[in-house]
Amino acid sequence: ASYRGKPVVVNFWATWCTPCREELPELERAYRKHRDAGLIVVAVSLDTEAGARDVPEFLKAGDDTTGSYTFPVALDTKQELRNRYRLIGVPSTYFVDRTGVIRAVQPGAMNREALSSALETILTTAPGT
Repeated sequence: ASYRGKPVVVNFWATWCTPCREELPELERAYRKHRDAGLIVVAVSLDTEAGARDVPEFLKAGDDTTGSYTFPVALDTKQELRNRYRLIGVPSTYFVDRTGVIRAVQPGAMNREALSSALETILTTAPGT
């Protein structure tokens, strides 16, 4: 609700998930490219409490091509959001437009082209429509 009026990407991931780790740099690049247009990227870690301890260091280390990850990250150690979204696995990504409507869902890993296509559906939606 606090992001209403902005396009939002919600990415569910975990540190132990190889495809998740591979797409996080693409999410970081997209965030940096479009954040001045209001884009919000929120990555929700589904790591357990024990695994969540490694998340801050993981984010700080980032990727060789992007450096540290700078988008907001939430921890879902109790799997509450995972259950609410009825996720089968990770990664899973939701693209929400400025009005709060989910415009695209990407179950599983996505490549740069899939990310760009889904982003277009939420970045081109005018506020108030």
